[in-house]
Amino acid sequence: MPTRLVLAHISHYLGPCPSRSSPLPPSRPPSAPTPRALSIWIQLARSLSVSPTTIERLSGRLGRHALLFHEQHRPGGVPGEPLVYDGFETFELSQYWPAHLNTVVGAESRFVYATTVAELRRKGRHTAPQKARRAELETRYGRPHPKAIERTTQEALSLAVPPSHLEVTLLADEHKAYPRALRGLLDRRFRLEQTSSRRPRVPGNPLQPVNHLHALMRHSGANFKRETLAWSKRRQSMVWRDCLFRVWRNWVKRTAERGRRETPAMRLGVTKRALGWGEVLGRRLFVTRWRLPAPLDRYYWGREPTRQIPNARAHGLRYAY
Repeated sequence: MPTRLVLAHISHYLGPCPSRSSPLPPSRPPSAPTPRALSIWIQLARSLSVSPTTIERLSGRLGRHALLFHEQHRPGGVPGEPLVYDGFETFELSQYWPAHLNTVVGAESRFVYATTVAELRRKGRHTAPQKARRAELETRYGRPHPKAIERTTQEALSLAVPPSHLEVTLLADEHKAYPRALRGLLDRRFRLEQTSSRRPRVPGNPLQPVNHLHALMRHSGANFKRETLAWSKRRQSMVWRDCLFRVWRNWVKRTAERGRRETPAMRLGVTKRALGWGEVLGRRLFVTRWRLPAPLDRYYWGREPTRQIPNARAHGLRYAY
C-alpha cells in the first residue's frame, strides 16, 4: 500500500473523531474497516496489511508534519484578540506520572495558538501503599521539576505572542504559577485576568474557549479520558498526537457544528475555506527550511524525555521528515 494512503488512514483513525467537517480520505479502499473501529497500532496494521512498526513510525511522521504545517500557516504577529490559557491534565504511562498540556486559545476565534507539555508530580490524597509506590518510583527515576508548569507556561506564551510592547489580555484560572511565569516574560506585556476554576463551565464563563477545547480533546482521544488504560506511553507521543489534533481543530473542523460553516483559521483570515486531509498532507514540508523555536525543535526531533523509558527512540533519520 502506498505510504501516502497509509498516512491518510492513520490520520483518520488516530486523529479526532470524524464529523461532517472532516471527510474520510478520498482514496480509502472499500475493504477498510468502519471508522473509529480501530484504536491500536496492531489492529490498524493488520487491517492495512503492514507492520505495526510501520504504523508507529508513520504516526510520528504525521505528528512532525502537523507541527511544521501549524508553524508555517499559523498567523504571525501579536494576536488581535484576548487569549485564554489553561492546563489540560492527563497521564503519561500511569497515574503516578501526571502531565499538563498547556494550551493557548483565542477567546474569539477559538484558534489554538500553541501547546506545550509539562511533567508533574502526582498530587492529591494517597493511601499508604500509594505513598510507598510513589516514593519508590521517585527514588528510581527522580522527581519532576517543581516549577515545570511555570517554565512550560512561559514557553507556550512565547510561542503564541512574539516580543512586543503591545499589551495582550490573558484569561486564566487562579493557578499560582501563572503570575510568576508572566513576570519572567520581560519582552512581552500581558494583562492577566483570572477566573476561579470552580466557576460553572457554562458558555458565560470567560474560560469557555479553553474549557470547550479540553472537552473536545477528551472526547476525541482515548488516551485523554479521565479513566482509561490507554494513556500515552510517552509525552513525546502525546505531543505529536496533539499537533495532529491542533491542525484538525484549526483548519479542518469548523468552530461549531451549528451556525456558520467556518473554522478558527477562517475566523482569523488565515484561510478562506476549510481544508481537507488531502490538502494538509499533500505537500512535503522540510524542517531545514526554517528555524523552529524552543521547545518545538525538541518536540520535532522526538527529544521530549520519559523517565521510565530512558532509551526511547528519537527522530534522527537523515532522509526522513
